[in-house]
Amino acid sequence: MLECRVLGPVEVRVDGRPVDVGHARQCCVLVALLADAGRCVPPERLAHRVWGDEPPPRARNLLSGYVSRLRKTTGIDVAREGTGYVVRVDEFDLSRFDTLLARARAEADLARYDEALALWRGEPFAGLDTPWIRAWREALTARRFAAELDRTDLVLAEGGHAEVVDRLAARITAHPLDERLTGQYMLALYRCGRQADALRAYERLRHDLAEELGADPGPALRRLHRGMLRADPGVDPHTLPVPRQLPAAPRGFAGRTRELAALDAIAAAGAAGDAVETSGGVVCVVSGSAGVGKTTLAVRWAHRVADRFVDGQLHVDLRGFDTREAVAPDEAVRGFLEALGVAAERMPTGPDARVGLYRTLLHGRRMLLLLDNARDAAQVRPLLPAAPGCLVLVTSRRRLADLVRADGAFPLTLELLSGAESEDLLARRIGAARVAAERDAVDRIVERCARLPLALAVVAARAAAHPGFTLAALAAELVPREGLYDVRDVLASSYRALDERSARLFRLFGAHPGPDLSTHAAASLAGLSTVEIRRLLATLSDAHLLTEYLPGRYTAHDLLRDYARELLLSTVDSEPARRDATARVLDHYLHSACAAALALHPHRDPIPLPRKGSGVTAEAPGSYAEATRWFAAEHRVLLAVVEHCVRAGAHEHTWRLAWAMWTFLDRTGRWQDLWELGRAAVDAGRALHDPHAEAVSHRLLARATMNRDDLDAAIGHLSAALALYRRTGDLAGEANTHNNLAVVREAQGRYRDAGEENLRALRLYTETGNARGGAMALNMAGRYDSLCGDHGSAVGRCETALSMFTALGDRIGEAIARATLGHVLHGLGKHDRAVDCLLPAIAGFEALDDRHHVAESLVVLGDAHHAMGDRDAAERAWRRARAMLTELRHPDAERVARRLASAG
Repeated sequence: MLECRVLGPVEVRVDGRPVDVGHARQCCVLVALLADAGRCVPPERLAHRVWGDEPPPRARNLLSGYVSRLRKTTGIDVAREGTGYVVRVDEFDLSRFDTLLARARAEADLARYDEALALWRGEPFAGLDTPWIRAWREALTARRFAAELDRTDLVLAEGGHAEVVDRLAARITAHPLDERLTGQYMLALYRCGRQADALRAYERLRHDLAEELGADPGPALRRLHRGMLRADPGVDPHTLPVPRQLPAAPRGFAGRTRELAALDAIAAAGAAGDAVETSGGVVCVVSGSAGVGKTTLAVRWAHRVADRFVDGQLHVDLRGFDTREAVAPDEAVRGFLEALGVAAERMPTGPDARVGLYRTLLHGRRMLLLLDNARDAAQVRPLLPAAPGCLVLVTSRRRLADLVRADGAFPLTLELLSGAESEDLLARRIGAARVAAERDAVDRIVERCARLPLALAVVAARAAAHPGFTLAALAAELVPREGLYDVRDVLASSYRALDERSARLFRLFGAHPGPDLSTHAAASLAGLSTVEIRRLLATLSDAHLLTEYLPGRYTAHDLLRDYARELLLSTVDSEPARRDATARVLDHYLHSACAAALALHPHRDPIPLPRKGSGVTAEAPGSYAEATRWFAAEHRVLLAVVEHCVRAGAHEHTWRLAWAMWTFLDRTGRWQDLWELGRAAVDAGRALHDPHAEAVSHRLLARATMNRDDLDAAIGHLSAALALYRRTGDLAGEANTHNNLAVVREAQGRYRDAGEENLRALRLYTETGNARGGAMALNMAGRYDSLCGDHGSAVGRCETALSMFTALGDRIGEAIARATLGHVLHGLGKHDRAVDCLLPAIAGFEALDDRHHVAESLVVLGDAHHAMGDRDAAERAWRRARAMLTELRHPDAERVARRLASAG
């Protein structure tokens, strides 16, 4: 192999061994030829490059001699073409630099930038000196400098300001008037907390420009300077969002003066540095019996002091004593990371890594964390910050002595309300005059509610709903069991006052597996119309037995949920009636989720669904936006429903629900959930002895393992799916799996293998007469051709795929093919033609409300505009793309943000 290097002293290597190029003039001839490697260089141009404007009289003969000696001493292939010379080499460091740099810019890839810049060994053609060589050296040095600036933009976009600030300071000395370099230096200083130094750097440049050129800094640098003066958050895109996750402040709060003061004292001790902070920050455990008002107190106090915690508040219900599965610490940490702005693509894959990132983000911040309903210290400990500045408020039915002993937590035990506090609560809910008018009845209500805030609130709700009832009559309803009063006695009195249909709905709430439910889900649960169910839900909400915490979404305290379940399991409802209610709600979520899945991905192959049961009011999100909103509201419920199905052995629902949630979880980066669903789905398919269900589930699990960066496991699952499809003769499934394998091969960087998988899929689609599948496979094969450098074949395949989609009248296919063709043409450097393809592709996706594909195409459109030098158009396209991807919670939003930052 023959290799030439000019990015430093001129070198020629043959099979890795250096060879002698000859004297300086002969080196100049080689450099002059290499400037147009692979193209013909006329003798006149060659002479000008070697000798300048006054070549010697016998320049042609001299050049012929130099070329001849180069062939003999180095083995370089210098051929005569017409009247000129063409040099061909196997490897040329300048060509390699240009290729790597183009890829680095297109992909925003730091590793490729580093690989490109590592090719530079010093000053180009060091030791050679002609007017043309000096000019080319300056041009190449400017290209290197631009590449270094591009790399710095990318480092800054990824938060690496500390990494580059000293290097930028050194560069400023060599390039004191370069505005782009000064802007980078200002950003690095500012983001390192050195605002004054950043502003001084601007003033120094402004002064030097005025002295040297009589000019002011350009508009981009002036905007940056103004942003720093205003402390504009946009100057530092890595400023974390300020989460405000506290539940709504409780209404009608009464009493707890002593406990609120105790919490104030604990917070003050922490602020003064007097707190024991072995785990970092201040930790307080509020413990007490069920219904005593722990959450209400914690939320009330948190709202009182929220302004002290300038970096925000985080909240999670850990469900430690719920009949549903408790929230795992890793799940809570993931939710906190999302609230702190961690994009899906930057979410660490392992639980320990997620905890490490979580504690890193909280370091140096003042935040309030409310960890509600904790089961034990083990559930809480991974959520504790590792440095002072934060306050953690934990509520639990247990004292969590381990947390107090080992982690320095402050204990606060919440007792029952006093008599006076209980009366105050009632007065705030039903009016002081009514309480004052019936003192004896109020005393009986307080006694029979055992001074529990939850019980008092339920009675108060009933009294407020019936202003004509005397309090004595309400007190008489509170009949104790076995001579003792219990909170269930209070709940029973409100429950007995319900009409038959409302009472039945309350009982059925105990059969619902999720943390909350919508109006439509409640209608399916009860087998009633939405009109009727809204009236019943309003009745239960008015009675304080359910809480409408968001419009159209209902939940309940875990004591109320437990009570509803107890009633359901009593003799009131028959076993068949309970089974029917559970079947209806499972059907509701299955049919609703499948409808939403097809709205997100209209051309996805549907799966067979069991017939919807009688009385099921399934939802049918019809557009991309509606489906996205539906999944965002329901995905946690759906996960709980799948857990229920796994426990109950409802295998048919398990794998189908996993299929339905696939697209949403994948596009929003919830890959841990996707992986767990995939495992459950595969197990369900095996239990059913259903090869189709098992194969579909293996493909789902393959996608999840691929997103966990376990490509070998993904290949294993897809191989299993392929074997199942072949065993059953399912050619369509086999073709789809080859397409999935292509995606994994692409992730491995094996583009030729990816293309071969697509061609296998193409043959199967052709065999089965699936023209659309064939067009899609051909389109993707073109993409892989392009990635392999076979641009001519890529263009041909993409154009054929476009024609096929057009003939089919497939608008989404046409848009996809145009988008791929635009990507290929951009890679070819035909940026204007790429734009011509991308604009109608984007219009097609917009007409179908396919925002994900719109955003993807806008990214490439921005790249094409940027390559043509139209930075304004590029930034407009990238901003639109980033906004859409952020709304979709897609991991590519971060990549587009880096492009925008790199564009300055």
